[in-house]
Order: sequence, then structure tokens, then C-alpha cells
Amino acid sequence: MDAVATPTVLTRASIVRPRGLGEALRLRPAGEHDVETVGAFLRGLSPEARYRRFHAGVAGVSDRVVGRLLTATPPARQTLVLERGRSRGLQIVGLAQYARENDSTAEVALVVGDRWQRLGLGPRLLAALAEAAAPHYRTLSAYVQADNTPVLGLLRSATDGLVTQYQGSCIRLTWAARATAAEVAA
Repeated sequence: MDAVATPTVLTRASIVRPRGLGEALRLRPAGEHDVETVGAFLRGLSPEARYRRFHAGVAGVSDRVVGRLLTATPPARQTLVLERGRSRGLQIVGLAQYARENDSTAEVALVVGDRWQRLGLGPRLLAALAEAAAPHYRTLSAYVQADNTPVLGLLRSATDGLVTQYQGSCIRLTWAARATAAEVAA
């Protein structure tokens, strides 16, 4: 008898250590109880980082929008947070999500806080997201601005069999879900 897939692979926290820093960060599934901290994280991003994440100039991010981002209904969608600190002093430093695009594909999006970029956190978030999505989707996709060279570089180095489609000022990238986690973990 075949085993039934659980709603999500990442159900508990794991520890992530940024390159060059001794501080340990915690990667875990987000929930509706994270509205305040995720909202503070998104509002604290630079205008460029918010533009890169939302593909639009977003001056502010309401709690209602944050609540929609955090409504997890695996396997249709899941959000992961990367946080530092303990209990009352928690600070989100990264956010990653997948959402169902169709029966076989999930769209992914991630953002790392400005001062936490280029420490190896993007690949870790992408791998964890791929691990969570892989039991449910064969393919992952991402829409990236054509001039967002850091994220394009991340996806090119962390995925195998990347297919690109130019769509105006954006590029739609697709790849096998299972290949992502394996590539990044190697």
C-alpha cells in the first residue's frame, strides 16, 4: 500500500547558520499568528526589496495583505519564515512561499531582509521551500524581473534544468521541484 503524503514536509523548525556569522537562525512554517512580525519584516524592507518581492512599488503592507500571505493551506500553499532571537524578541529575516499554480506546478517567491542578503540564506530558503512543495508538485516556477541578477543567479546555481520564458520585463523560470532540494543540499 502506498504511503499517503503528509500535507507538508516542513512541519517543524530547523536551525540555519548564515555564512560568516555565529548566530543561529530558525527556519519554520509560518502561520496566522505571525502577522505582526511578518508585517514588521515586510514594512522594514527597503523600497527596492519590496519592489523585487511584489513586482510593484508597495509603500506599505497592510496586516490584511500579510494575513493572506500567511494563510497556509498545504499542499495548495505554504509560507516559511527565517527568524532570529527568542520568544518575545523574534525578528523575521527571510520569508519564502509557494502557492499552487496548477495541478503540477507551484509558484515560489522569497525575500531576505536587506542586511541579511548574501549570507547564503536565499539558497537555504529555496531548498526548504522545494522540500515542502516536492511531494505535491512536479514543477516549481518563479517570476523574476529581468534585471534582478542576484535572484536569477541564485536560481541558475540552485536548480537543474531551468527553463526560461521572457514575459515583458519579467522572466518566468521553471524547474523540477525535486532537483532544487538535491542541488542546494549538495
